[in-house]
Amino acid sequence: MLLFDRDGNVATTQIVGRWYRTLAVDQAAGQILVQKSYERAQVMLIQKNAASVAGFSPFFLNGLGSSVLISSGKNVIFAGALSPASPAGHLHKTSLSGSLDPVWESAAVQKIGNVSAAAVDPSGRLYVAGLVSTDDAFRTQDLVRLTSTGDRDPTFPTARLLSAWGLAASTLLPLPNGQLLVGGSFDEIAGAPRNKLARLNADGQVDQSFDPGTVLLDYFSFVDAICVQRDGGVLVGGRNQGASSVAVLRLRPDASLDTNFTLIPSWSETHRIIEDSAGKILIAGDFQADAQRNGIARLNPDGTVDLSFKSQPGNARTGYATINDVLLHPDGKLVVAGAFDTLNGSDATGIARLNADGSLDTSFSFPAEPPDGAITKLVISADGSIFLTGDFSRINAAERLGLAKLTPLPTLTAHTWDSVGGFHFSVSAGTGKRVRIESSTDLRSWKILGSYAPSNWPLEIIHASSPDPIQFYRARED
Repeated sequence: MLLFDRDGNVATTQIVGRWYRTLAVDQAAGQILVQKSYERAQVMLIQKNAASVAGFSPFFLNGLGSSVLISSGKNVIFAGALSPASPAGHLHKTSLSGSLDPVWESAAVQKIGNVSAAAVDPSGRLYVAGLVSTDDAFRTQDLVRLTSTGDRDPTFPTARLLSAWGLAASTLLPLPNGQLLVGGSFDEIAGAPRNKLARLNADGQVDQSFDPGTVLLDYFSFVDAICVQRDGGVLVGGRNQGASSVAVLRLRPDASLDTNFTLIPSWSETHRIIEDSAGKILIAGDFQADAQRNGIARLNPDGTVDLSFKSQPGNARTGYATINDVLLHPDGKLVVAGAFDTLNGSDATGIARLNADGSLDTSFSFPAEPPDGAITKLVISADGSIFLTGDFSRINAAERLGLAKLTPLPTLTAHTWDSVGGFHFSVSAGTGKRVRIESSTDLRSWKILGSYAPSNWPLEIIHASSPDPIQFYRARED
């Protein structure tokens, strides 16, 4: 048996036998175990974990994570305190490597505290809900629009939100036509009565044609998740309230309740709603859709549970699991994050990837050392990195107080041999990455086969036949 370290280097000085196969991956130690085998396996692919924590300056977020996390082009925007003495809940902009934007640090955005929601519209303008004035912080928030320099946009009037709760606005959703959906616990916005959900026009005025009236009062104490469907319908979720609590409901384009949409009873909260390319609805939170689906479920367009999707997160420490955020890939796979330590009975702590049917994607293995607290939000940046925020202080053996960046590492996939003995395999990496492919016959001396940076991954590689009885391959960032 051979033992390899995280870089694919052999940890013993002796190789036994000629034919090898992968036996197991010890994710906690980041090691690969290889055992002698007499199967036809002339090639083994040595890989690191799928992601590492690197290249990002850590910030102090009081260990509580950020209420806001946005990927804006080649920057990331988050809310938090940069030191124990600095004010909490202010917005900051950083490059993908962790360098703070000095213009933002001195801009008007720093006068907005207790930021509870923010979003970037298709044109790059930033909407922020926070405490702008010195009025009663527990009842009053303002919604403003900022320019790219972090200053107030004078063409967008400040919208005052009134609420008996602390979080007047908890979610913002910019629309392609320039309008903005606002969800929260408010009962008034910009001087107009609206219960928990409103739509603003591009000029900041309340859209008088969209008023849910008292519909949401029976179901939610506040709205935390919004999704606009292709037909203009609006899916709404949030913190449940009373005997009539549901996981998600559907409003028609005019904000009236769609009574043909099946309502699933739920006693807790829905954090995220996504419509996929087939028109099905993904919901995530700490609800229970049925006996086999808690924390995350997929619904049919009519609101009934899609029985072909099954995912069951678990949490041995608390007894119930929460999925706080979801990223949907074009291929139907999902990256999920939250407070859980198993998925469908397999170990998975804090973050994982699911196949389109809800099963755990075992080819997606990161991080080697899971976060020591719940992940609340995640975004993918322009270079393919994943930014996380939450109630954690360490991840992948690195100290990260509430905010971390996971960098995808190259992965290899074996295919087949051709008729002349050439071996075909493919390599995948993050957008804009350059990858070096190396081969070895003894796992000590490595030969560079080539360096690649295609416009689209994966890239197929063909290595011509070799007189050596065995070949090992690895991929590294160049």
